[in-house]
Amino acid sequence: MDSKKALRIIIALLLIVNVFMAGYIVNLAFSEPDTKDEYKYITEILAYRDIALDCEIPEYAAPSAVITVSSTDNTAVLDYLKEQDGIFSEDENGVITYTPPVTQRYEDLTLEKAAEIADDYVEKLPIDSEAYMLDSILTAGVNEYRFNYIYLDGSSYIYDRKIEMTVSKDGIEKVYIKSL
Repeated sequence: MDSKKALRIIIALLLIVNVFMAGYIVNLAFSEPDTKDEYKYITEILAYRDIALDCEIPEYAAPSAVITVSSTDNTAVLDYLKEQDGIFSEDENGVITYTPPVTQRYEDLTLEKAAEIADDYVEKLPIDSEAYMLDSILTAGVNEYRFNYIYLDGSSYIYDRKIEMTVSKDGIEKVYIKSL
């Protein structure tokens, strides 16, 4: 076998491999992802970490969400905060920032106790507290947690109204109320 014939065979084999690789890549690019086992995988991970879910997880999420702008009156919240001790302000975007005074220290603050403090505070605000749902809890440091509440009215809309607060050993450190 001479070198020209061997070179032609190698080039032909490389072209065949190239065609099959191109077909494989096109198949990967345009195929639908298999998402059937994600729910099972997530529940196995949570069960392994001893986390129990007491909620329903939808099979399909909305492809995109549109935030609905809602306008509400902040005077009731501002009047309530004026009666409380602490420092508050409202900016031009309608975000109320409130820093309450330290009234009690929690030396053994746990996530459960911090969640209880945050829920009690949201219930005391002169707003429709039943419509606010805890959206996320972030650990902001050692014994410091940030709670985010979002506004839901039972429809499929996502509103731009929310409450964010930071709870630490000194109680509630800072509260942001966006209800514009």
